[in-house]
Amino acid sequence: MSWTNAAITAAGHALQAALVGTGKGLVFTRAASGAGLAAGTLEEQTAVTDERQALSLQPAQVLEGAKVRVRAVLVNTGLSAGYTMRQLGFYARAEDSGDEVLYALVQDEAGDPIPAAAESPGFSVDWTYVFSFGNAAEVTVELDPAGVIGWGAVGQPDGVAGLGPDGKVPEEQLPDMTVDLSGDKAAGILPLAKGGTGASAAQGARTNLEVAKPVRTTASFPTSGWALSGSVYTQTVSCSVAKATMKYANIGPQYSTDASARKLEQEAYALIAYVDTADGQLVATCWGNEKPAVNLTLIFEGGVD
Repeated sequence: MSWTNAAITAAGHALQAALVGTGKGLVFTRAASGAGLAAGTLEEQTAVTDERQALSLQPAQVLEGAKVRVRAVLVNTGLSAGYTMRQLGFYARAEDSGDEVLYALVQDEAGDPIPAAAESPGFSVDWTYVFSFGNAAEVTVELDPAGVIGWGAVGQPDGVAGLGPDGKVPEEQLPDMTVDLSGDKAAGILPLAKGGTGASAAQGARTNLEVAKPVRTTASFPTSGWALSGSVYTQTVSCSVAKATMKYANIGPQYSTDASARKLEQEAYALIAYVDTADGQLVATCWGNEKPAVNLTLIFEGGVD
């Protein structure tokens, strides 16, 4: 879905106007998801409709040109029932006040399905929005296309593989491995594989061709392993089953059962932008110059292309 229907609310504009000339800052306090749709315009809303979850709100990044980038991360840990998410709200307050208001609201009428924790363990998705500040009447918000994975990419070639109820990649998202055994093929003469070689007999195929098998393992990313590479933190760890040719790999967090430890791990995992596969290695890259403050264990699942 697009998640581009966004607006600063009337309360957000009023808050901004009250801060003009005071030297006081605006503080984003929290982000929340909702399953309902606004009655009236987005600007008129004072709360997220049918609020369902609190999202992890990352520290705002100040950009050039009076802009601020804000990233919100949703995880389904502890979510007992799935729902269709149709709203994302950002709450804010003046830095010297405890009274927050719904500052901005984003809505997608079709929405995105958010699965329960039991249906898709480790599910997470994030959105990044850029707030542009002119005067109090010219504050705008827009989606940062570099900061969100579009839901339409899930299950698509070269996109993002979703997880089924069993926590594995559904069969319909795996490459087509159907073999036609009619004609010459019935005699053991196999066709050329796309980008590969042929075998003259079925026994030769069994002996010489590598069969794609799903693999599942875990990898640890210690806090001491992060190194600054340019302007971002990265870490490379060993993973014997990882290959550079792997597609449809799913990599997600394995959280502790202790609530306090889990909260710290969720905050740490939200700092990771992406994880690449290499031969025998996993390479994690963080957002900007922040790095996880606790050890992380990631679940890796994939297959050989």
